[in-house]
Amino acid sequence: MTDKKLLIALSLAVAAIIISSYAAFAQTTPMPQTVTVTEIPPDQAYLYFSSGKIDLYLNPWKLPPDVLARLQGNPNFTLVSPTMRAAYALLFNPYPSNKTFNPFAYRQFRFLMNYLVDRSGYVARIFKGLGTPMLALPGHFVINSYVLIVPYISGFNIHYDPTYVKTAVTALFSGINKTDPVWRGRILWMNGKWYYIPPNSTTPQPVTIIFFIRNDDPLHYQMGSAFAEALGSQGMQGTSRRSGTPPGSTS
Repeated sequence: MTDKKLLIALSLAVAAIIISSYAAFAQTTPMPQTVTVTEIPPDQAYLYFSSGKIDLYLNPWKLPPDVLARLQGNPNFTLVSPTMRAAYALLFNPYPSNKTFNPFAYRQFRFLMNYLVDRSGYVARIFKGLGTPMLALPGHFVINSYVLIVPYISGFNIHYDPTYVKTAVTALFSGINKTDPVWRGRILWMNGKWYYIPPNSTTPQPVTIIFFIRNDDPLHYQMGSAFAEALGSQGMQGTSRRSGTPPGSTS
């Protein structure tokens, strides 16, 4: 595994949508001279549209699934995605520890997570097809630069392949067990699970990953939970801790 491979960021970028009735009548409806911004109950969005009280809804992700499905089934409403409005990503803690074994401290392990994230599956199941899977996130304002790096990223054949991840993780952990100055002879595979023996101890402990998953947004929560389950299938134990919106977060 080369250092170049390890520089690739793991992220899932999803284009947000705008629900608008203007698009269906663009040729017959004059350009509005004023814009009135109002807050409405998400479960009443369809009624507000139907009664003509609103023409545009800017945050359809907050709509209940049945309301969004009802809007999608009405030919008078159009879902518009003019640009990337939000990005949903998985962030890993690379801090090494000589007390507990953190596999994310190894860049090879972090890179392998590219093959454990079912990006297309997340878009289909969680975002109901209203998104685009991406392999890197250049930024909201330089999205065109993504086109420039796609040829390079494509060379790594990144795709969802948990079987490959399991084989590669086994090879990586076996190497750590043989040569790592802290964990040499302390990484074990027992009964379908990975264990480590802490320094100054003889008692194996399960390799445990602590997940901080946002629960203020069902999309973040579903994606985080799905990844936690995928990592658990690799023989590591997961512990979830729910959290709200991180300071300064926009996604």
